[in-house]
Amino acid sequence: WVAYGASFCVADAHPRAQAVAQLALPAFERGEGVSAEQAQPVYLRDQVIQGAVR
Repeated sequence: WVAYGASFCVADAHPRAQAVAQLALPAFERGEGVSAEQAQPVYLRDQVIQGAVR
């Protein structure tokens, strides 16, 4: 992170439940919701690495 310097530091940025819900609403309306048992985290960093390996 040293390469980004202070411009990448946002110490007081925190997700808000309302913002997360607004982002999820379109997918939910398309029927893309899953049960809690099926929910899995998405690791964007893993996807970037996998894309580079291909």
